Amino acid sequence: FPVTIQGTGAAEMNLWPGLMSLDLAAQYCSMKPVEFKKAVAVGDLPQPVLIDGKERWRLVEIDNMAAAPKAEKPWLKTA
Repeated sequence: FPVTIQGTGAAEMNLWPGLMSLDLAAQYCSMKPVEFKKAVAVGDLPQPVLIDGKERWRLVEIDNMAAAPKAEKPWLKTA
């Protein structure tokens, strides 16, 4: 993952699933699974939903947290 769709010229699109396992969600965030779980535990990333007894993370919730204004992301370090 992600699935890459080749377009004409420079057009290219990466498709990630709407619900992701821990490993895939961590990969999406460029993190190791243990780092991802720590970020979830402290509220930096969204909690998973349980589907058929398995934890899954919603792509839209991860994206929404990443898009939050900087003031709402105290975990971000500034140089």
